[in-house]
Amino acid sequence: MGQKNVYGTQQWKYILSVVKDNTEYSTEAHRLFTVGQNYLAYLQSTRNYLELQTRYKGLGERSPGDMAKLMGFRMPDEPVLSRKNKSKG
Repeated sequence: MGQKNVYGTQQWKYILSVVKDNTEYSTEAHRLFTVGQNYLAYLQSTRNYLELQTRYKGLGERSPGDMAKLMGFRMPDEPVLSRKNKSKG
């Protein structure tokens, strides 16, 4: 039996059209999947950022004494300056 040339048949054309269509769908599906992954990463990053922002939110500028206490140090005692009242007269 001799082999028949299948490349010109209707079946071959149908198979090529199905493969071509699936390739286009596959490309579109891949693009949509990638967009979905990017959006998911954006949402997760935003949630993580907000969680960290809430957890470590600063209380504004701190005094040197508060910072020293936060770091485990103690500030030296500040000298008490007394003013002498000079009376006029």
